[in-house]
Amino acid sequence: MSAFPKAAYMGHSEGWHLIYPVEWTDRDTVAVPLLGTADFSSARGKALFHYRQGLLSKVEAPVLPEEALALLKSELGEQASSQIVRTLPNPDDEQARYYAVSLADMGSYLIVLDHDKVMRLGTGNPLVWTSDGQIVVWHSTEGNSVSLASLE
Repeated sequence: MSAFPKAAYMGHSEGWHLIYPVEWTDRDTVAVPLLGTADFSSARGKALFHYRQGLLSKVEAPVLPEEALALLKSELGEQASSQIVRTLPNPDDEQARYYAVSLADMGSYLIVLDHDKVMRLGTGNPLVWTSDGQIVVWHSTEGNSVSLASLE
């Protein structure tokens, strides 16, 4: 049996409960989302925990390449770069042409590099790319923005 006295890896607050996704990467290791900690320079990523050994590693979330960032800034202004909350590249795109991004208080956008296009997806958060190259976006039916703790 394993015991980890300080098993929490993310801050919690009174009265506010988040559901954290987890993913078993193999029989012994679980991946959990990681949001900016003092010893992790990236704002987002994931931590890998072995159920007997504890923390194995921390992995940074994908970042928007310079070419895509420049295109985003040209469409939305310089402030767009400081508003990026999440970058979701299409994992099946070998030429790295398609990126979905979520911007704080600005909604989500699709960046298509080979056509120099930035298209607004709406107010929801991009969740995942489908096997046929479509992006799934979570929109709130109440018109509110949705906070998302995800595994990149």
